[in-house]
Amino acid sequence: MQLLTPYLTPVVEELFDLVGSGKAWTMGHVPATIKEVVDAVQDVVCLLPPPIILLCFHLDSVRPEGIKPVGGSSLVHLLVSSLYSLISR
Repeated sequence: MQLLTPYLTPVVEELFDLVGSGKAWTMGHVPATIKEVVDAVQDVVCLLPPPIILLCFHLDSVRPEGIKPVGGSSLVHLLVSSLYSLISR
C-alpha cells in the first residue's frame, strides 16, 4: 500500500482537518465527509503513475471468478486499502 502513500497523504490530511475543525464529528456530518473524501480521491487518481493504473486493469482482466475486490475494481480496492492503511497508522 506504500505505493500510493505520496498520493493519498493529502487526502488523509484533509480528512483529519475536517475532524479537527469539528466538521466531521457527528453522524449528520458523515455524508458530507464521505463526499469530501471521494472528491479528493477522484482528484488524486489522475495523478497516479500510469503503470499502477495499467497493473490494476491487468489484475481485473485476470482475476478469478470468485475474487471480488472492493467496488468491483482492483484500482478502487487498492485506493480504499491504502486510505485505510494511512488512517489507521
